[in-house]
Amino acid sequence: MSRPDDGLSRRQERKLVEVGKRVFAEHFPNPDRIGCPSPDVLKAMAFRRPSAAGREYPVDHLTMCSPCFRQYSQYRAQAQFRVGARVALIAASIVVVLGALLWFAVGRPGAQIAHPPRLPLPLQQVTLDLRPFASSRGQAPNAGKSALVIPRGRLRITLQLPVGADEGPYAVVLLGPSGQPAVSAQGQARLLNHITTLEIEADLRSRAPGQYTLRIGRLGSSQQDYPVTVE
Repeated sequence: MSRPDDGLSRRQERKLVEVGKRVFAEHFPNPDRIGCPSPDVLKAMAFRRPSAAGREYPVDHLTMCSPCFRQYSQYRAQAQFRVGARVALIAASIVVVLGALLWFAVGRPGAQIAHPPRLPLPLQQVTLDLRPFASSRGQAPNAGKSALVIPRGRLRITLQLPVGADEGPYAVVLLGPSGQPAVSAQGQARLLNHITTLEIEADLRSRAPGQYTLRIGRLGSSQQDYPVTVE
């Protein structure tokens, strides 16, 4: 016999109740209440309370006494109702707390709803072909050449360097009308499809439209200027 401290297992209780509904509740009247435990003991059994002094609960008696079985069944129904009510109360408390938190977060006057951070704009692809600006005998590199055009924005600029340009690290500076650096970047030039190509990134969103100078040179070597229009 298991101790009531451990209580009836769910399976034992279901079986007891199923059989009890058919047999125990009516077929063992015990009008003299011989050997019946006190109501407190039956209630402690039903509410799964530890047995006093470690004694075993009279579970077998329930199978031989219809009055005690009916009384135990009533106490057990009360215990199950209290458990259900406690669970409902806890759930309601959680809903109230969550509702209060939500109100404080977004519902109270003047509250600001947090917005996800804005993602940066995608890079705009721009290709500048510098090969026409290559020096020719007796002529300046930029003579008769139209200025390069660069849009304002976040740019990934592909620079196609003049024929004969070496691979390696390069520095790129965009000079303003007053000659002050407006944007600077560095990159690694590589030979792609027989063209020495340099890729850099530049943010020109805050730059005013106008005439600029693009100065490009291999690190540690001479630099070359190119006319640029930012629009």
